[in-house]
Amino acid sequence: MNERSLHARKLLLVASGILLTLCRPAHCQTNAEVNAGIQFNFSSPGARSLGLGGAFIGLADDATAAYTNPAGLTQLSKPEVSAEGRRSSYTNQFTDSGHGLGSPTGNGLDKVPGIVSGTSKSELNDLSFASFVYPHGRWALAAYRQELANFGASFQTQGAFFSSGLDLSRLFPIDTTLRLRIINVGVSGAVRLNDALSIGVGLSEYHFDLSSLTSRYAFESLAPNPDGTFPRGGFFGQPDVRAGNVVNFESLNGNDNHLAVNAGLLWKISSQWSGGLVYRQGPKFNFDTSATYGPMGKTPGMEFAANPGSFHVPDAYGAGLAFRPAEAWTITVDYDRIRYSVLAKNSIDVFFDHMPMSKPDPAAKSLVANDANEFHLGVEYVWTHMKWPLALRLGGWRDPDHQIRFEGPIIPNTVMPNQSEALYTLFRPGRVEGHVSGGFGLVFSERFQLDAAYDYSKFVSIASLSGVVRF
Repeated sequence: MNERSLHARKLLLVASGILLTLCRPAHCQTNAEVNAGIQFNFSSPGARSLGLGGAFIGLADDATAAYTNPAGLTQLSKPEVSAEGRRSSYTNQFTDSGHGLGSPTGNGLDKVPGIVSGTSKSELNDLSFASFVYPHGRWALAAYRQELANFGASFQTQGAFFSSGLDLSRLFPIDTTLRLRIINVGVSGAVRLNDALSIGVGLSEYHFDLSSLTSRYAFESLAPNPDGTFPRGGFFGQPDVRAGNVVNFESLNGNDNHLAVNAGLLWKISSQWSGGLVYRQGPKFNFDTSATYGPMGKTPGMEFAANPGSFHVPDAYGAGLAFRPAEAWTITVDYDRIRYSVLAKNSIDVFFDHMPMSKPDPAAKSLVANDANEFHLGVEYVWTHMKWPLALRLGGWRDPDHQIRFEGPIIPNTVMPNQSEALYTLFRPGRVEGHVSGGFGLVFSERFQLDAAYDYSKFVSIASLSGVVRF
């Protein structure tokens, strides 16, 4: 390979590092590298809410209102303890191989036009929500613990090719793992101003724990084998993922705490209608990045870059309506505005080494994410005359594309290395995803209730079981 190709390979080192500094929640976020697939649980906690498609702001009539809409706590008449366990299954999609820009050469692995996505799956079980509510007259207090995010991912890539300029380039193959948890411990209070209107506020301390390790593997310009195939570890060959072939290691580590607030309003419009408004502030956390040369790097074992980063959970705004056309029926509708755009702001170049003549590549500033407008719908029917009243629930919601993607100009790698081609190859647009849900609830007595629900989509599925004990 010529000198420009070697420059392009250096570019790939930088560009591959960028992907692990940009974290996206969530919730159906599936088409980019590991951090771009992070899942956030912005849906309301509790199996009842999950079965209703997450449409609960205008209803908010159980202990989960402490987070969903604290104003709803005034609807509770007895002290109660609630807990929810969830099993979450994630399918994460990432750029694996193929030829993202230009045309394949036909050599070795470089035969497939277009980007080929890989998938990895993970499943996690956790106590997702627990609370205690104490109502008294016109006011109520609650304390709760919630897991806002609980996500893990692990996968390998082959390294995609691209060639918008004169030279052919290839992303370094990687082996990466990531673990993210955000735990929310909060208190909420509500007061009924009159028979129709209640307001509530809450204060939470969020604990953030992030760890990630990525290994990037070298490839060399090796001649083809006598039979025309290309050797493992060659530029056109299969990745050589031996420990001794690592170009560099990159790690992310964060352990931080931050306070945030939420607030809600509930309006009993009539005996059949109620409405609610909520605001949830997203906390901002700090983490550190470190890049170290591997055995195939310039100076094995030396840390050549260390940078601070920030992880901003998006703010959320919501409005909901609940309609009870008859004693047995409840219909709920929610609208949520999630400010995912903050996740792509102030992106950092973790391989920027702060040398006097070094400058971060501006291409990282062309990574964007759309704010999301989510619509949730749920229906509940209760057989109230049974010995143990039984409720059946159906719901669904629309999760729009808020994938972090590259929207800058693509600068061909003609003379100087740049990140635009690599970022274009890695950070692809996502898709709109539809969720369907269903569940049931049993009221065994005035003191005990059990609910179960399942929410399904192509990339994220959640099973929930929750219980309430009243005193």
